[in-house]
Amino acid sequence: MKFRRKLGPYADSARLRFRKPNPARRWLDRWRIAADSGLHQIANTVACCLRPQRSEILQGHQEIAVHKIVVPLKRVLDHNLKVRILPDAQGLDLAGQKMAMNPFDEVALEEAIRLRERGLSCEVVAVSCGVVDAHDVLRQALALGADRAVLLESKAVLQPLAIARVLKAFVEREAASLVLCGKQAIDDDSAQVGPMLAAMLGWPQACFATEISVVDGHAHVTSAIDGGEEVLQLQLPAVITAELHLNTPRFASLLNVMKARRAAIETVAAESLALDLVPRLEVLGYQMPPPRPAGNRLHATDALIRELAERGFLQRGSA
Repeated sequence: MKFRRKLGPYADSARLRFRKPNPARRWLDRWRIAADSGLHQIANTVACCLRPQRSEILQGHQEIAVHKIVVPLKRVLDHNLKVRILPDAQGLDLAGQKMAMNPFDEVALEEAIRLRERGLSCEVVAVSCGVVDAHDVLRQALALGADRAVLLESKAVLQPLAIARVLKAFVEREAASLVLCGKQAIDDDSAQVGPMLAAMLGWPQACFATEISVVDGHAHVTSAIDGGEEVLQLQLPAVITAELHLNTPRFASLLNVMKARRAAIETVAAESLALDLVPRLEVLGYQMPPPRPAGNRLHATDALIRELAERGFLQRGSA
């Protein structure tokens, strides 16, 4: 009588140890085991490597690594919370509210990490302008995979023009080859920092990116435009702003979260990088949108037609 050892749900993968090595089969099984066991970070990394990229379609071209990628991050109110306005209507009530990383910036950070994982970048630097409270966003960036985190500290509230000037000096100091940022922040929706930074640096820019690849020292970017897409080729160095459809950000592992808590965050005074940080915009006030009127539920076709006619949408007696 022969006894068969019970190997559990990974029996097929475990028996691969006694077979002839097959590199392609071995990598696929590692990805499958990682996905089944809940190691989503490993699964996402391998899946990203196996996913066809634009550079694989461009035959005869070689992907060239960029030296350093800078990813600006902004700390904003969590998008799941309801916005509250101060009684004097001069600002938002952020007391006791949960803050988070701007979703568009998180997508840009994920794309920068993927470029590094594909060997197209040597270092990913996360940077944020603001007060010390921005440390939580920078530590989240480290947990997600950023190599370094830098806080450009300023006690004053910096407007988009001032932020672009500070980032320009920082990017030049870091000698970065690519700046990846979100197309806008969800708190003010200004979408000004990326284009102004590109203009100050004298670099080409691509906004609303939905796909990015680096080939032969050029960035090939697919941008979302009204009614379709636009494919651009940029000479590096360049500035690219990310759309939400660019990728799906990963989740940070518990081990990386614990490491990020102990990691050192470099702090640089924003005033030491840019002298002219004087605000040029004045916010006159905030107000909530007017409430929508309650709807009227109609249960019969005749009542619907009569209601439309009374509001002027239908003409009486028309066929």
